[in-house]
Amino acid sequence: QGGRGADNVWADPIYDEGNNIVGWDTSRFDGFIARCYAEGIITKADMDFVQGVWDLLEEIKPLSQKAYRRMYGYYFEEVPAESVITPWGIYRGGYVPAKADRALLTEQTRYEEQDFMLNASSFASAMPVRKPGFTMSRVDVHNPLDFDLSRLCSHLSQSLKFAYMGPTAIQVSKILNDKRFASAVDKIDKGVDMALLRPWLDRTYQQRVSAPSDSWIGSKLNSLRGLAGMNVMALNLNNTIQQITGFSVAAAEVPARELAHAQALYFKGSKKLVQDMCEASPFMKTRLEDRAIEYQSEIETIATMDVEGVAKAKGVIGKALAADRKLEPVRQWAARNAYILQRIVQNNMDAVIWTAARNHGEAIGTKDPVAYADSVVRRTQSDFAPENISGIEASGPLMRFVLVFYNYFGMQYNLLGDKWAVAKQTKQYGRFALDAALIVWVPSVLSELIARTLTGEGLDVDDDDDIDAWDALSLLLGPLFRNLISMIPVAGGILNIGGATAAQYEKAGALSSAAQFVYGSDPYVGKMLSTPALQLIGSSGAFVLDAAAALNGEEVNARSAARNFLDLTTLLTGVPTGPLKKPLGYAAGVASGQIQPDNAAELAAGLYTGREQN
Repeated sequence: QGGRGADNVWADPIYDEGNNIVGWDTSRFDGFIARCYAEGIITKADMDFVQGVWDLLEEIKPLSQKAYRRMYGYYFEEVPAESVITPWGIYRGGYVPAKADRALLTEQTRYEEQDFMLNASSFASAMPVRKPGFTMSRVDVHNPLDFDLSRLCSHLSQSLKFAYMGPTAIQVSKILNDKRFASAVDKIDKGVDMALLRPWLDRTYQQRVSAPSDSWIGSKLNSLRGLAGMNVMALNLNNTIQQITGFSVAAAEVPARELAHAQALYFKGSKKLVQDMCEASPFMKTRLEDRAIEYQSEIETIATMDVEGVAKAKGVIGKALAADRKLEPVRQWAARNAYILQRIVQNNMDAVIWTAARNHGEAIGTKDPVAYADSVVRRTQSDFAPENISGIEASGPLMRFVLVFYNYFGMQYNLLGDKWAVAKQTKQYGRFALDAALIVWVPSVLSELIARTLTGEGLDVDDDDDIDAWDALSLLLGPLFRNLISMIPVAGGILNIGGATAAQYEKAGALSSAAQFVYGSDPYVGKMLSTPALQLIGSSGAFVLDAAAALNGEEVNARSAARNFLDLTTLLTGVPTGPLKKPLGYAAGVASGQIQPDNAAELAAGLYTGREQN
């Protein structure tokens, strides 16, 4: 029982003559720990690690005390550490946050726990604090404890947010609550306080893009969203090279000559340039060197270690669950490295753009060139930090499910809006046209040319074996229309799916021709601009239909079936197999005889592009 008695309690209450609890009898649990020492279940290395955690939490406490005093006017009372006697000596001891296991709480207790958290503040409930006025004293809460090791990451994050952001967040909140401020804001945009500013403050302080979902469906939608994105972007060379179009967007804010000069500086000494940037800008240092996700994943890996191998698991379900746990390190590795190619290119671009923006800021006499450069990178190169995403991206799981890649298009939309506002004030509409071309038209056309070059599609958009004015016009305007459509939240993805489908349906006549003008004649064009999660589900279902048709003796497209099988594998295992779809799909077509390359060069090109070469 792990030292637990009736009802899984770890200690028994000690009562006085008046039947009041005056202490707790932990002898049973103490005996359990002593046995763990004796049997080698708990080792010296374990206790050294535990003391290290205690020391880390103790190190953070002075920062929290300072913030607490700024917010409440006095220091919180600390629970003193008690030494721990072990066979290897006496450890100083410390504290860890007492977190209730919400899955084991009764409905009424869960409500009371939530009420306690709201009234005591999320920080105070996790810290050894006894603040007068709390609805329930921390030491009087007796609930099942949550022993998930990954919760320590949450506590560390919570404590640091409170220490560094809490006082400022309260000051901002006071401004938002000021009636004079609210009145002034309402004159410009009524309702923006509740619809924009307060949600922004909340997610900035909480450092999360959306509220955590307690429902199974919400959790699965969030997971599927991330998985679909990784499946598309992992080792995606096309998208990696398309990253360079970000220079065009930056040119709408920073003169091209400054970008060229910064690029020359980068070639001369990239290491020093990046080092100087990180020393000057905490924002860029965090953007380039943040390891919070990697740290979190390592802790979760430890917390979810496979304690029972596949061979030892009992039953089909048990073996399946054990095998799934074996895949967890693979999923964690994929989550850290799926975007590695894009990140490498973008980091180098960010350094060049930031340097150019800072130099430009100094040239035009900006009060704070570093802050100006930070702003340019944030507004032109996309940023996924909770405080910088658009409001719609911070919506619930369902909305985020259909907006996997909207961050980039939302950035373009907002930047265009800023430029239009300036144009209306200055009447410089010609400048707006140039900025709009740099922000949308140039990146979209260049991205299309890069994709067609790398996939071997060429410039013959309508596949009539002739490059004519129609093809040129389609290449110059089609990508622009797709990009503009993608700026429309939700509806843009639906329109892109419908357009790409209509482009394949030749019986639609004029509608099909118009769709081909925008999307081309290839069935995969436009799908990056749609809803990858739905595409993943759809292709997984398509494999089931392929398998049924094959079992009935019908001929199936081997290339498509192989690609659909890999998508189904991704959906079932949580491991992105997207990088394998092109070579394995093409190989399956060759093996089935449906694709017949003429020579080794054509075979190599097919394995790279995933397509039959014309």
